Amino acid sequence: MNGLDAVDIGLLAIGAYLAVAVLVRLMSVKRKELTDRLHDEIRGEQARIKAEEKKRKKDEARRARRGDRAA
Repeated sequence: MNGLDAVDIGLLAIGAYLAVAVLVRLMSVKRKELTDRLHDEIRGEQARIKAEEKKRKKDEARRARRGDRAA
């Protein structure tokens, strides 16, 4: 009996299903980790930009006050 019987085919199908299910689960976890990391980077970049803008406005206001005093 060199061919596959019903039990062999059933085991092969179960093994293939489990392999695909595990791969999908791993890819889902990896995707979530990646999106979380990217969201963190985006939030950090937005916070940095906001802080720079706030500092720039503060510096401009300080320069404007100094200009008023000099005049």
